[in-house]
Amino acid sequence: MLSSIRTVYLTNLLKLFKDNYCGGIYFSLCYNNSMRLIFLIFVLISLKAQSQDLGYSEEVIANYENGILAYQRNDSKTAATLFNQCISADSSCFEAHYNLALIHFEQAKFKQAMASAFNAEKLRPFDARLASLIGRTHYQQSNYPKAEIYLKRALSIGDSNADNLLYLALSLQKQDNFKYALHYFNELLSLYPPKMDYYFNRGLLYTEMEEFENAMNDFEAALGNGIDALPNIYYHLANTSLKLGEGEQALAYMDEGLNIVDKKEKIALLLLKGTFYRDIGAYETAATHYTAAYELENENPLVLTHQAAVMIDLEKYETAIDKCNAAIALNPNQMEAYFNRGIAHEMIRDVDQACSDWQKAFVLGSQKAIQYLNGPVCNE
Repeated sequence: MLSSIRTVYLTNLLKLFKDNYCGGIYFSLCYNNSMRLIFLIFVLISLKAQSQDLGYSEEVIANYENGILAYQRNDSKTAATLFNQCISADSSCFEAHYNLALIHFEQAKFKQAMASAFNAEKLRPFDARLASLIGRTHYQQSNYPKAEIYLKRALSIGDSNADNLLYLALSLQKQDNFKYALHYFNELLSLYPPKMDYYFNRGLLYTEMEEFENAMNDFEAALGNGIDALPNIYYHLANTSLKLGEGEQALAYMDEGLNIVDKKEKIALLLLKGTFYRDIGAYETAATHYTAAYELENENPLVLTHQAAVMIDLEKYETAIDKCNAAIALNPNQMEAYFNRGIAHEMIRDVDQACSDWQKAFVLGSQKAIQYLNGPVCNE
């Protein structure tokens, strides 16, 4: 009976492999329904193969099978209920704990995912798939050192899939361990068919390392594969061009992006374009681009802060103060708004208010504010 069941599942598995092969990467970044089903079929085969030795009851096996079928139908709620019934009947059912954690992870319920994963870990502390899942969950919870530990464990015991390499590289990058993050990005790109998000994320790493030529090469490679799921790709291309002193190329990327991207990314490009013109002293042109961003979203504190800065350049200090006030009302921690308001207050000779603003900016982390607080204006 078990042999015939496994034969049916293996036949289906091979068919799904044929129909849903994702560029050489299985079970990693391809979260369509069939790929999710393949992953669980592997676990089901393992469960059935071990059921006699582990003593799983027919009830546990039936609930587990039905849980997989529910998961296949995208009915995660029913699947989770059935996996919980497996656990209620037999708390040693590793597969049920693991797949419950997987469902929580996919639903971005990371606290619940971790709880289920730790229950599974008590049963099989050296399971590579589980170490991978715990590592990725730690990453989503911003616990990057723990993510690094578990992802390295997964790699060391044989699970070197693309997800593990990517999440490990990102975890190391978050810890400013750029050298080793780059090592794992390079390994990812050497072992697996290149994907746009691999290049894009390595480009972000190169940007942090201030290796702008390499960053540009990666961003261009990412763009060559399309712009889906690449947040602010044109912004990064334009900004990196500016870092390389290629102003005309930067403007070309800005203009190209403004014709393609959605509202949020368009605002980022308009602010970047305005800042480009502000840096070369073309204040009226800069103000025009900041105004275009404001017309897209008039309750964005970052937009208001940029508008305030160029109003100071144009010697429109009262308008600058109004813009800063509006930004601070939306975000009381808008550091640059306090700093810019301090400049505007100084220019209208309201020294006490200027120093108060710079003090607030300093508390929020502005290093520029220190110069003003230590200068003659605030120490007369």
